[in-house]
Amino acid sequence: MSTVVHNPTNRLEEKFQETFTGQYLGKTFDIKPGAKIELEDKTARHLLNNFAPRGLISLVYGDEGSKEEKKIKDALERNRAFKIKQINDLNQKNSANKHMGLPYLEPTKIIRRYAEEMGAKLEESYKIDDTQLQKTQALEKENIDLKTQMALMNEKMNQILEQINKPVKEIKEGGEIFEDIPMTKNGKPDKRFKGG
Repeated sequence: MSTVVHNPTNRLEEKFQETFTGQYLGKTFDIKPGAKIELEDKTARHLLNNFAPRGLISLVYGDEGSKEEKKIKDALERNRAFKIKQINDLNQKNSANKHMGLPYLEPTKIIRRYAEEMGAKLEESYKIDDTQLQKTQALEKENIDLKTQMALMNEKMNQILEQINKPVKEIKEGGEIFEDIPMTKNGKPDKRFKGG
């Protein structure tokens, strides 16, 4: 027994037509747009399982005229739904990847073509635009400048604290050294605190 399979995508614009390429038992089958090919039942069923969602149909005796047109119309609707699903799946994955910080999935040529045909927008890679990049660089430079200023201020503060905490050493007119001795009003060491 045999079955006729038909690729109705010849009804689409030429650049959006699809050739269905499948394999069965080591043989490759190319079903070009508009082609009607008679195949063994098992081979036809296998190819239909793979390509029916993309629009491949089987024709039986008596499917001429309006029956065939209805099958073709349904096949083209399935083809459209398949393309929209491929675009949506890629966009959803890229959107989820963006939120999780994972890499962007690059669309294949076929999905780009589907998006062009459907007039759909593909989720773009998450690149930083130039203005955002300039703002980020300016903030980084400002941050470095502030850190440098803080380091200098900390160094000066440490020097001041060292000077404050240094013991006071005064030399008396006779050459005697007084350490940590309170001073009088006129700036001389208070003799009441001299060595006990």
